[in-house]
Amino acid sequence: MDESVLQQPRTIISAWFKNNNRVRIPKKLNEAKVVFLGDGGAGKTFSIQRLLNNCEMQEEFSGESTPGISIQDCKYEINGEEILIHYWDFGGQEIMHSMHRMFLTKRTLYVVFVNARDNTQDERARYWLHNIKSFADLVLKEHEAARWLTREELTDVEWLPADVAVAEKIEEEMD
Repeated sequence: MDESVLQQPRTIISAWFKNNNRVRIPKKLNEAKVVFLGDGGAGKTFSIQRLLNNCEMQEEFSGESTPGISIQDCKYEINGEEILIHYWDFGGQEIMHSMHRMFLTKRTLYVVFVNARDNTQDERARYWLHNIKSFADLVLKEHEAARWLTREELTDVEWLPADVAVAEKIEEEMD
């Protein structure tokens, strides 16, 4: 904007903004925020590293706890368009749970991790889903039907197109 516009009377400035706002064509924001939440040691950081490295295992993965929040970006090309994904890795230690609340927002994809080794996964999943629902002001409709799938049931699900590749990869890993 030309600075001389700001030195004009208010009516001229208002007219300038009114006319220039009409001409603007909305720009697509090809970005997404994906938040990984869950218990400490459940595999959030490891999973993000796999996503960032085309599902390849990293030999140098340290397995250390995430201190606070780690944000990593990755660009993907989907149907000829570049998409930027912001992966938010929240430390899962109990002391950090109250900090998470400040960053839970509506327009976010949440991935919840629970530790399946101690038989409290249902309770822990409910805890995390409740936090998301409470602090991101979301209405969770599908979680009530969520359940663990056996290997045989994996192929019986009518997956969304975006999930087909993930389901196939899970099936490969189970072989």
